[in-house]
Amino acid sequence: MAFDANKINKFWDWFKTISDDLLDHENNQTLIYQLDDWVNRLGAVSWEIGPWENDCQFFALSPNLDPDMLTFTQQAIALAPACKGWHFLPSKPPKEWNGIWQMRNERDIQITVDTEAWQYILYQFDDGVFSIDISITPIDGNQETKKQAVDIALTGYLGEEDYMLLINDIQIIDEFEDAIKSKATLLKDIKQHVKSLNGLKKKAYLLGSRLINQGYDFEVIRARMDKEGVPEEMIEQVILNLAKQVVADVSEESKPFFNLALIKIGIGILLAIISAILIPGQVYLPIGLIGTGIAAAYLFKPK
Repeated sequence: MAFDANKINKFWDWFKTISDDLLDHENNQTLIYQLDDWVNRLGAVSWEIGPWENDCQFFALSPNLDPDMLTFTQQAIALAPACKGWHFLPSKPPKEWNGIWQMRNERDIQITVDTEAWQYILYQFDDGVFSIDISITPIDGNQETKKQAVDIALTGYLGEEDYMLLINDIQIIDEFEDAIKSKATLLKDIKQHVKSLNGLKKKAYLLGSRLINQGYDFEVIRARMDKEGVPEEMIEQVILNLAKQVVADVSEESKPFFNLALIKIGIGILLAIISAILIPGQVYLPIGLIGTGIAAAYLFKPK
């Protein structure tokens, strides 16, 4: 969606006129209706208000879990004015909550969702993004209602931006199989879990890189990571990526020698062509130059 700075500035000009009243009367239905109307004019975004630090309130302009809209909301928030008592955000922040709320299902029936017993298992990709299997307690609704409930829960626990950028795939299940049940964690702990895994992965890469530079082989590196409490799946990912990097570094170091070898072969062929032109009927073929060039090219060929 195209970013219209004039439209955004008009919104903020209006917001300034009601910011004090909204602080004092956040449940005023007239103000809420007006705010809905103004935000809807901006495009495919929504809003949320809640408590912030130092007795402030936050106003979040939400991209509605659309990563492509996050740039838009970030640009819009960058134009926000200074308003006493307000803190502006480009996405919904994590909630300080008990994970219980009410919503309407696909039959427009109001239901209560309680995530206290929800559990999950995370699987981390090489780029730091996760997929998640999540076990939920029964919800009065179809699969779409369950997905909506999971979106609300993960937005609440992680914050909207982290949810969009860090969770790549979600599988909703009723119960984990016995073989993997011990790996499951309560959903309320997911934010700290993600933070610790990303920190642990960074630590594993730093440890592995340092040991490689010190000349240790990958078996020693694996043992050291295991001793530091790095999970086996993460060790395998880190070792594989470090091995790829070692190969890439060796290939990079070999490139100048490989290129020199190609030059030697080219010079040998060029001399042969020149000799054939200058001395008809005779061809001077510098076997030594071409032969050593071929051997060096084979030896230093990029992997």
